[in-house]
Amino acid sequence: MYIDDKAKRGKNKVVWRLIKPKAKFSLILDAGRQGTTYEEFHQIVATQCNEEYAHSKSIITRSITYGKPAITWTVTIPGVTEFKAPGERLLSEWSFKRWMSALRTGSKTKAMLVLKMPNPSSVQARACNEDILQRQALRDAARMAPSAASQSQSGSQSQSRPPGDPNPSDSESDGSDIDANDFDNVNVYMNKLYKAHHMNAHYDRHRPVYLDPLNKRRYIVLSVGNCQEWAQALIDRKPGVSIISPPRSLIYHALTARQFAAMDRATEPGTPTPAPLQQEVTAPAQDPASIGDYLDFIGFSHNRQLILDILIANELTFYRIFGTPHMTTTHLITLNISPGVSASLCDNVGRYEQHLAARNH
Repeated sequence: MYIDDKAKRGKNKVVWRLIKPKAKFSLILDAGRQGTTYEEFHQIVATQCNEEYAHSKSIITRSITYGKPAITWTVTIPGVTEFKAPGERLLSEWSFKRWMSALRTGSKTKAMLVLKMPNPSSVQARACNEDILQRQALRDAARMAPSAASQSQSGSQSQSRPPGDPNPSDSESDGSDIDANDFDNVNVYMNKLYKAHHMNAHYDRHRPVYLDPLNKRRYIVLSVGNCQEWAQALIDRKPGVSIISPPRSLIYHALTARQFAAMDRATEPGTPTPAPLQQEVTAPAQDPASIGDYLDFIGFSHNRQLILDILIANELTFYRIFGTPHMTTTHLITLNISPGVSASLCDNVGRYEQHLAARNH
Protein backbone atom coordinates (compact mmCIF):
# COMPACT_ATOMS: atom_id res chain seq x y z
CA MET A 1 0.00 0.00 0.00
CA TYR A 2 1.00 3.64 -0.40
CA ILE A 3 0.51 6.66 1.85
CA ASP A 4 0.83 10.37 1.14
CA ASP A 5 3.82 11.79 3.03
CA LYS A 6 2.39 15.24 3.76
CA ALA A 7 5.59 16.32 5.53
CA LYS A 8 7.54 15.83 2.27
CA ARG A 9 4.86 17.16 -0.04
CA GLY A 10 6.11 19.90 -2.35
CA LYS A 11 4.14 22.68 -3.97
CA ASN A 12 3.29 20.66 -7.07
CA LYS A 13 4.38 17.19 -6.04
CA VAL A 14 3.00 14.49 -3.77
CA VAL A 15 5.45 12.04 -2.19
CA TRP A 16 4.06 8.50 -1.81
CA ARG A 17 5.56 6.07 0.70
CA LEU A 18 5.34 2.31 0.25
CA ILE A 19 4.22 0.35 3.31
CA LYS A 20 4.31 -3.43 3.45
CA PRO A 21 4.97 -6.10 6.11
CA LYS A 22 8.44 -7.55 6.52
CA ALA A 23 7.20 -11.01 5.58
CA LYS A 24 4.07 -13.03 4.89
CA PHE A 25 1.89 -13.65 7.91
CA SER A 26 -0.91 -16.07 8.81
CA LEU A 27 -4.63 -15.61 9.41
CA ILE A 28 -7.04 -18.14 10.84
CA LEU A 29 -10.48 -18.35 9.24
CA ASP A 30 -13.36 -20.78 9.74
CA ALA A 31 -14.41 -22.02 6.30
CA GLY A 32 -17.41 -23.94 7.66
CA ARG A 33 -20.94 -23.16 6.52
CA GLN A 34 -21.57 -21.25 9.73
CA GLY A 35 -17.99 -20.03 9.95
CA THR A 36 -16.33 -16.67 9.34
CA THR A 37 -18.68 -14.11 7.80
CA TYR A 38 -17.73 -11.57 5.17
CA GLU A 39 -17.76 -8.72 7.71
CA GLU A 40 -15.73 -10.75 10.20
CA PHE A 41 -13.24 -11.58 7.45
CA HIS A 42 -12.68 -7.89 6.73
CA GLN A 43 -12.23 -7.16 10.43
CA ILE A 44 -9.77 -10.04 10.91
CA VAL A 45 -7.64 -8.95 7.96
CA ALA A 46 -7.60 -5.27 8.95
CA THR A 47 -6.74 -6.09 12.56
CA GLN A 48 -3.93 -8.49 11.65
CA CYS A 49 -2.48 -6.00 9.15
CA ASN A 50 -2.45 -3.46 11.94
CA GLU A 51 -0.48 -5.90 14.10
CA GLU A 52 2.08 -6.33 11.32
CA TYR A 53 2.25 -2.63 10.41
CA ALA A 54 0.99 -0.17 13.02
CA HIS A 55 -1.81 2.23 12.03
CA SER A 56 -2.50 0.49 8.71
CA LYS A 57 -5.98 -0.64 9.82
CA SER A 58 -7.58 2.74 9.16
CA ILE A 59 -6.45 2.71 5.51
CA ILE A 60 -7.85 -0.77 4.92
CA THR A 61 -11.11 0.02 6.71
CA ARG A 62 -11.55 3.21 4.68
CA SER A 63 -10.96 1.27 1.47
CA ILE A 64 -13.54 -1.36 2.46
CA THR A 65 -16.13 1.26 3.38
CA TYR A 66 -15.65 3.87 0.65
CA GLY A 67 -13.67 2.11 -2.08
CA LYS A 68 -10.83 4.63 -1.67
CA PRO A 69 -7.95 4.08 -1.71
CA ALA A 70 -8.52 1.28 -4.22
CA ILE A 71 -7.08 -1.95 -2.77
CA THR A 72 -7.48 -5.27 -4.58
CA TRP A 73 -8.02 -8.46 -2.58
CA THR A 74 -6.77 -11.51 -4.51
CA VAL A 75 -7.01 -15.12 -3.30
CA THR A 76 -5.50 -18.42 -4.44
CA ILE A 77 -5.93 -22.03 -3.29
CA PRO A 78 -3.11 -24.48 -4.09
CA GLY A 79 -4.41 -27.43 -6.08
CA VAL A 80 -7.78 -25.85 -6.94
CA THR A 81 -8.08 -24.97 -10.64
CA GLU A 82 -10.63 -22.19 -10.14
CA PHE A 83 -8.32 -20.42 -7.71
CA LYS A 84 -4.91 -21.11 -9.19
CA ALA A 85 -2.37 -18.30 -9.63
CA PRO A 86 -2.62 -15.43 -10.42
CA GLY A 87 -5.79 -15.87 -8.39
CA GLU A 88 -9.34 -14.56 -8.16
CA ARG A 89 -10.34 -11.14 -6.84
CA LEU A 90 -12.72 -10.86 -3.91
CA LEU A 91 -15.19 -8.23 -5.05
CA SER A 92 -18.28 -9.00 -3.00
CA GLU A 93 -19.78 -11.24 -0.35
CA TRP A 94 -20.73 -13.68 -3.09
CA SER A 95 -17.12 -14.10 -4.25
CA PHE A 96 -16.00 -14.52 -0.62
CA LYS A 97 -18.55 -17.31 -0.07
CA ARG A 98 -17.42 -18.95 -3.31
CA TRP A 99 -13.84 -18.93 -2.01
CA MET A 100 -14.91 -20.45 1.32
CA SER A 101 -16.97 -23.09 -0.50
CA ALA A 102 -13.96 -24.07 -2.62
CA LEU A 103 -11.92 -24.58 0.55
CA ARG A 104 -14.62 -26.83 2.02
CA THR A 105 -15.22 -28.80 -1.18
CA GLY A 106 -11.53 -29.42 -1.75
CA SER A 107 -10.85 -30.11 1.93
CA LYS A 108 -8.13 -27.48 1.79
CA THR A 109 -6.60 -25.98 4.91
CA LYS A 110 -4.33 -23.42 3.28
CA ALA A 111 -4.94 -20.51 0.94
CA MET A 112 -3.27 -17.22 0.12
CA LEU A 113 -4.63 -13.68 0.28
CA VAL A 114 -2.82 -10.68 -1.25
CA LEU A 115 -3.85 -7.06 -0.69
CA LYS A 116 -2.40 -4.68 -3.24
CA MET A 117 -2.83 -0.98 -3.93
CA PRO A 118 -1.79 0.55 -7.28
CA ASN A 119 1.10 3.00 -7.08
CA PRO A 120 -0.64 6.42 -7.19
CA SER A 121 2.38 7.95 -8.94
CA SER A 122 2.07 5.38 -11.74
CA VAL A 123 -1.67 5.97 -12.03
CA GLN A 124 -1.14 9.74 -12.28
CA ALA A 125 1.68 9.27 -14.79
CA ARG A 126 -0.53 7.06 -16.95
CA ALA A 127 -3.36 9.62 -16.85
CA CYS A 128 -0.89 12.34 -17.85
CA ASN A 129 0.44 10.18 -20.71
CA GLU A 130 -3.10 9.54 -21.95
CA ASP A 131 -3.75 13.29 -21.99
CA ILE A 132 -0.54 13.82 -23.98
CA LEU A 133 -1.53 11.09 -26.45
CA GLN A 134 -4.95 12.64 -26.90
CA ARG A 135 -3.43 16.07 -27.54
CA GLN A 136 -1.12 14.49 -30.12
CA ALA A 137 -4.09 12.81 -31.79
CA LEU A 138 -5.89 16.16 -31.97
CA ARG A 139 -2.81 17.80 -33.51
CA ASP A 140 -2.51 15.00 -36.07
CA ALA A 141 -6.17 15.35 -36.99
CA ALA A 142 -5.75 19.11 -37.34
CA ARG A 143 -2.76 18.62 -39.67
CA MET A 144 -4.58 16.08 -41.82
CA ALA A 145 -7.67 18.23 -42.42
CA PRO A 146 -5.97 21.12 -44.28
CA SER A 147 -3.67 18.66 -46.05
CA ALA A 148 -6.62 16.76 -47.47
CA ALA A 149 -8.31 20.00 -48.48
CA SER A 150 -5.18 21.31 -50.25
CA GLN A 151 -4.77 18.03 -52.16
CA SER A 152 -8.35 18.24 -53.35
CA GLN A 153 -7.87 21.85 -54.41
CA SER A 154 -4.59 21.17 -56.23
CA GLY A 155 -6.24 18.31 -58.10
CA SER A 156 -8.98 20.58 -59.42
CA GLN A 157 -6.51 23.33 -60.38
CA SER A 158 -3.99 21.12 -62.16
CA GLN A 159 -6.21 20.80 -65.23
CA SER A 160 -6.15 24.58 -65.90
CA ARG A 161 -2.58 25.34 -64.75
CA PRO A 162 -0.17 26.05 -67.62
CA PRO A 163 2.81 23.67 -67.99
CA GLY A 164 5.71 24.68 -65.78
CA ASP A 165 3.54 26.89 -63.59
CA PRO A 166 4.66 26.22 -60.04
CA ASN A 167 2.18 24.87 -57.52
CA PRO A 168 1.48 27.73 -55.08
CA SER A 169 1.71 25.34 -52.18
CA ASP A 170 5.27 24.41 -53.19
CA SER A 171 6.56 27.92 -52.58
CA GLU A 172 4.89 28.35 -49.22
CA SER A 173 5.98 26.94 -45.94
CA ASP A 174 3.77 24.30 -44.37
CA GLY A 175 1.21 26.28 -42.39
CA SER A 176 -0.79 23.29 -41.16
CA ASP A 177 1.28 22.79 -38.03
CA ILE A 178 -0.77 23.66 -34.97
CA ASP A 179 0.83 25.10 -31.89
CA ALA A 180 0.76 22.51 -29.15
CA ASN A 181 -0.44 25.16 -26.71
CA ASP A 182 -3.73 25.29 -28.64
CA PHE A 183 -4.36 21.72 -27.58
CA ASP A 184 -3.51 21.82 -23.91
CA ASN A 185 -5.17 19.83 -21.19
CA VAL A 186 -8.01 22.30 -20.78
CA ASN A 187 -9.00 21.96 -24.43
CA VAL A 188 -8.83 18.17 -24.22
CA TYR A 189 -11.27 18.11 -21.32
CA MET A 190 -13.47 20.79 -22.87
CA ASN A 191 -13.83 18.55 -25.93
CA LYS A 192 -14.89 15.68 -23.67
CA LEU A 193 -17.42 17.88 -21.86
CA TYR A 194 -18.98 19.18 -25.07
CA LYS A 195 -19.28 15.61 -26.36
CA ALA A 196 -21.07 14.56 -23.17
CA HIS A 197 -23.40 17.56 -22.80
CA HIS A 198 -25.22 18.93 -25.84
CA MET A 199 -27.67 21.63 -26.83
CA ASN A 200 -31.17 21.52 -25.36
CA ALA A 201 -33.42 24.30 -26.61
CA HIS A 202 -35.80 23.93 -23.66
CA TYR A 203 -33.04 25.32 -21.43
CA ASP A 204 -30.80 27.41 -23.70
CA ARG A 205 -31.11 27.86 -27.45
CA HIS A 206 -27.52 28.87 -28.09
CA ARG A 207 -25.23 26.94 -25.71
CA PRO A 208 -24.85 23.40 -24.39
CA VAL A 209 -26.16 22.71 -20.90
CA TYR A 210 -25.57 20.31 -18.02
CA LEU A 211 -28.85 19.05 -16.53
CA ASP A 212 -29.15 18.23 -12.85
CA PRO A 213 -30.07 14.50 -12.81
CA LEU A 214 -31.94 15.01 -9.51
CA ASN A 215 -33.96 18.07 -10.51
CA LYS A 216 -35.08 18.54 -14.11
CA ARG A 217 -35.67 22.24 -13.58
CA ARG A 218 -32.02 22.98 -12.71
CA TYR A 219 -29.25 23.34 -15.26
CA ILE A 220 -25.80 24.85 -15.82
CA VAL A 221 -25.08 26.77 -19.01
CA LEU A 222 -21.82 25.47 -20.48
CA SER A 223 -20.44 28.79 -21.61
CA VAL A 224 -16.77 28.82 -22.57
CA GLY A 225 -15.88 30.18 -19.13
CA ASN A 226 -17.91 27.55 -17.25
CA CYS A 227 -16.55 24.77 -19.42
CA GLN A 228 -12.97 25.93 -18.83
CA GLU A 229 -13.59 26.02 -15.07
CA TRP A 230 -15.02 22.48 -15.16
CA ALA A 231 -12.09 21.29 -17.28
CA GLN A 232 -9.60 22.80 -14.84
CA ALA A 233 -11.34 21.02 -11.95
CA LEU A 234 -10.93 17.74 -13.84
CA ILE A 235 -7.23 18.45 -14.40
CA ASP A 236 -6.82 19.26 -10.70
CA ARG A 237 -8.73 16.05 -9.89
CA LYS A 238 -10.99 17.79 -7.41
CA PRO A 239 -13.02 15.35 -5.28
CA GLY A 240 -16.45 14.56 -6.67
CA VAL A 241 -15.77 16.11 -10.08
CA SER A 242 -16.10 14.02 -13.23
CA ILE A 243 -17.36 14.41 -16.80
CA ILE A 244 -20.92 13.91 -15.48
CA SER A 245 -20.47 15.71 -12.14
CA PRO A 246 -19.59 19.45 -12.26
CA PRO A 247 -17.62 21.37 -9.63
CA ARG A 248 -19.71 23.03 -6.94
CA SER A 249 -18.46 26.47 -7.96
CA LEU A 250 -20.60 26.48 -11.13
CA ILE A 251 -23.92 28.28 -10.76
CA TYR A 252 -27.21 26.51 -11.49
CA HIS A 253 -30.10 28.21 -13.26
CA ALA A 254 -33.69 27.02 -12.93
CA LEU A 255 -36.68 26.97 -15.24
CA THR A 256 -39.71 28.84 -13.97
CA ALA A 257 -42.82 26.83 -13.18
CA ARG A 258 -44.37 28.03 -16.45
CA GLN A 259 -41.30 27.10 -18.50
CA PHE A 260 -41.11 23.68 -16.86
CA ALA A 261 -44.80 23.00 -17.51
CA ALA A 262 -44.36 24.03 -21.15
CA MET A 263 -41.39 21.70 -21.50
CA ASP A 264 -43.38 18.83 -20.00
CA ARG A 265 -46.17 19.40 -22.51
CA ALA A 266 -43.70 19.61 -25.38
CA THR A 267 -42.03 16.33 -24.44
CA GLU A 268 -45.20 14.29 -23.82
CA PRO A 269 -45.42 11.05 -25.87
CA GLY A 270 -46.81 11.72 -29.32
CA THR A 271 -45.75 15.36 -29.35
CA PRO A 272 -43.58 16.19 -32.40
CA THR A 273 -40.02 17.05 -31.39
CA PRO A 274 -38.59 20.24 -32.93
CA ALA A 275 -35.56 19.71 -35.14
CA PRO A 276 -33.12 21.60 -32.84
CA LEU A 277 -33.86 19.09 -30.06
CA GLN A 278 -32.78 15.99 -31.96
CA GLN A 279 -29.37 16.10 -30.28
CA GLU A 280 -30.80 16.63 -26.81
CA VAL A 281 -28.87 14.90 -24.05
CA THR A 282 -30.21 14.90 -20.52
CA ALA A 283 -28.97 12.86 -17.60
CA PRO A 284 -26.53 9.95 -18.04
CA ALA A 285 -28.11 6.85 -19.56
CA GLN A 286 -30.32 5.33 -16.91
CA ASP A 287 -31.23 1.65 -16.79
CA PRO A 288 -33.45 0.30 -13.99
CA ALA A 289 -31.62 -3.01 -14.29
CA SER A 290 -28.33 -1.31 -13.42
CA ILE A 291 -29.66 0.06 -10.14
CA GLY A 292 -30.99 -3.39 -9.33
CA ASP A 293 -27.53 -4.84 -9.90
CA TYR A 294 -26.10 -2.16 -7.61
CA LEU A 295 -28.55 -3.13 -4.84
CA ASP A 296 -27.59 -6.79 -5.29
CA PHE A 297 -23.92 -5.87 -5.01
CA ILE A 298 -24.51 -3.99 -1.76
CA GLY A 299 -26.48 -6.95 -0.41
CA PHE A 300 -30.02 -5.72 0.34
CA SER A 301 -31.87 -8.84 -0.75
CA HIS A 302 -34.50 -8.81 2.04
CA ASN A 303 -36.11 -5.48 1.08
CA ARG A 304 -34.66 -5.08 -2.40
CA GLN A 305 -37.97 -4.56 -4.23
CA LEU A 306 -39.18 -1.88 -1.82
CA ILE A 307 -35.94 0.12 -2.18
CA LEU A 308 -35.93 -0.42 -5.95
CA ASP A 309 -39.51 0.88 -6.28
CA ILE A 310 -38.63 4.05 -4.34
CA LEU A 311 -35.52 4.72 -6.44
CA ILE A 312 -37.28 4.13 -9.78
CA ALA A 313 -40.25 6.29 -8.74
CA ASN A 314 -37.80 9.13 -8.08
CA GLU A 315 -35.79 8.46 -11.28
CA LEU A 316 -32.68 7.44 -9.34
CA THR A 317 -31.81 4.61 -11.69
CA PHE A 318 -28.11 5.20 -12.32
CA TYR A 319 -25.71 4.13 -9.57
CA ARG A 320 -23.19 6.94 -10.18
CA ILE A 321 -25.74 9.49 -8.98
CA PHE A 322 -25.06 8.29 -5.44
CA GLY A 323 -21.38 9.19 -5.77
CA THR A 324 -21.98 12.81 -6.76
CA PRO A 325 -21.68 15.70 -4.29
CA HIS A 326 -25.31 16.60 -5.03
CA MET A 327 -26.62 13.36 -3.50
CA THR A 328 -26.41 12.89 0.26
CA THR A 329 -27.90 10.46 2.75
CA THR A 330 -30.22 13.27 3.86
CA HIS A 331 -31.80 13.36 0.38
CA LEU A 332 -32.41 9.62 0.47
CA ILE A 333 -33.78 9.59 4.01
CA THR A 334 -36.45 12.10 2.94
CA LEU A 335 -37.58 9.44 0.42
CA ASN A 336 -38.28 7.05 3.33
CA ILE A 337 -35.10 5.06 2.79
CA SER A 338 -33.51 4.04 6.10
CA PRO A 339 -30.27 5.79 7.18
CA GLY A 340 -28.28 2.55 6.92
CA VAL A 341 -29.42 1.82 3.37
CA SER A 342 -28.93 5.48 2.40
CA ALA A 343 -25.34 5.44 3.67
CA SER A 344 -24.60 2.19 1.82
CA LEU A 345 -25.98 3.57 -1.45
CA CYS A 346 -23.71 6.63 -1.21
CA ASP A 347 -20.61 4.88 0.11
CA ASN A 348 -20.26 1.88 -2.23
CA VAL A 349 -20.04 3.54 -5.65
CA GLY A 350 -16.24 3.22 -5.75
CA ARG A 351 -16.30 -0.47 -4.79
CA TYR A 352 -19.01 -1.18 -7.37
CA GLU A 353 -17.01 0.50 -10.14
CA GLN A 354 -14.03 -1.70 -9.21
CA HIS A 355 -16.35 -4.71 -9.41
CA LEU A 356 -17.62 -3.71 -12.86
CA ALA A 357 -14.10 -3.03 -14.12
CA ALA A 358 -12.90 -6.43 -12.97
CA ARG A 359 -15.92 -8.16 -14.50
CA ASN A 360 -15.38 -6.47 -17.86
CA HIS A 361 -11.76 -7.63 -17.92
